[in-house]
Amino acid sequence: MTTDSGWDNEMKTADVGHTFTDITPLGGHQHGYCDVYRARRHGKWHVLKALKPQYRDTPACQAMLRKEFDIGFQLSHVGIAATLGLEDVDSLGQCIIEEWVDGVRLDQFIAREDYTAAKARDIIVQLCEVLKYIHAHQVIHRDLKPSNILITADGDRVKVIDFGVSDTASHTIFKGPAGTQDFTAPELLAGQAADSRADLYSLGIIIRLINSHLPRADRQLSKFAQWCSMADRDQRPAGANQVLDALQRPTKSLRYIFIAAGIFATLLIATAIAMVIKFGQPKQETPANAPADDTTAVIDTIVDTTLVDTTRANATEVSTTDGTNDRAETGSQSAQPSQPAQEPAQKETTDKLSPLVRQKFMAKAASVGMLEAIGYKDELDETLRLQGKDAFDNDITEFLKDRIEGRLVHEANNMFINDLGHNKAMREFLLTPEGKRMLSAGRKVAFEYAQDRLHQLYPDLDIPPFPYNKTEWFD
Repeated sequence: MTTDSGWDNEMKTADVGHTFTDITPLGGHQHGYCDVYRARRHGKWHVLKALKPQYRDTPACQAMLRKEFDIGFQLSHVGIAATLGLEDVDSLGQCIIEEWVDGVRLDQFIAREDYTAAKARDIIVQLCEVLKYIHAHQVIHRDLKPSNILITADGDRVKVIDFGVSDTASHTIFKGPAGTQDFTAPELLAGQAADSRADLYSLGIIIRLINSHLPRADRQLSKFAQWCSMADRDQRPAGANQVLDALQRPTKSLRYIFIAAGIFATLLIATAIAMVIKFGQPKQETPANAPADDTTAVIDTIVDTTLVDTTRANATEVSTTDGTNDRAETGSQSAQPSQPAQEPAQKETTDKLSPLVRQKFMAKAASVGMLEAIGYKDELDETLRLQGKDAFDNDITEFLKDRIEGRLVHEANNMFINDLGHNKAMREFLLTPEGKRMLSAGRKVAFEYAQDRLHQLYPDLDIPPFPYNKTEWFD
């Protein structure tokens, strides 16, 4: 008899009569329809994954276990816990036999004191290599999360486990939504068909978690996290190989990847979304050969363009002359026809912001809205459970709103003062009516993306709109 994977059951006859011993449940590794055990055979530890007693006679659950075996058995990679067989085990019934990994979960590993930026990057590279491999074999994991990623005790090697909800193009069963909500791509939550970019979304959330535990967050890893976890999958990397290549290239090369991603996303979204945010420019003297009207900024993408070189805004203070303005003082004396009258020199205002700077700020605003909505979910869940819907609505319109506003102000300060290297005049620009309008537009974007994410997190609830009544910023 041959299974769907092509594995001949006769290959396991050598183990007939060699039973497992020391069978022990593995705490923290239990699944909805399966139990997981550690067991010994032939002097080695193995992992046994078996249906829970109440599901052992259920055809659907039996088919799910077989599908998981078929998918896992075809994969052979150093970064994946090996699937060794499918056997009947005394007292447990049919079990998937897997490689035993001596290690800890990813979330436990990154909480250790010896966790460093070098280790963080190494883990991310290994995860990208695993995803590149499984996607090349037409497999989508669909449940990539810290508890399904083990780090070995010997060598800090990544081992991805649990392909229980994975899928391939060749399988026709169990195609419905799957995964863990905080790490699952929006299109899967919406019931759409999955492709490899769903795993890249999960990777982006994991990169953000890995980066958050570093003593000092790595700015480049933050960009990778945002790139991979874009709500629109067309704006994510096309494959894990793109992320892997970018991680291993010098920063200058990575810059051009983000430029290309920004251009592609701009062209793509422009055909589907008419999202135009108009900005007036700071008032300044208009050159004789330039039009006097202000420009508008069209925000067509939220792809982060942090690594794109932008022209730094410079403001130059021009001191006034020592001479007096006789016309201003008396009105009776006029300048000689051959010599123009002197007037106090005007202080130059900040240079106009480039469209890329505007796009970057809108990208940060969108990211703030999405991440704050996700980060506040635990508090919202607790409020909903203990106090009901009214308190839940109040938490959104008051506390979450304040969190988003505070984070946006923080990001604006960092971006305009630190990241882009603008001088004092740039800080002064943020206090001008134009600067406040720009912040107000970013606030609107942040609220829109936060509300969109809340709709995804709570599809069965009416999400109240954020009140938009604040007009002044940086007072």
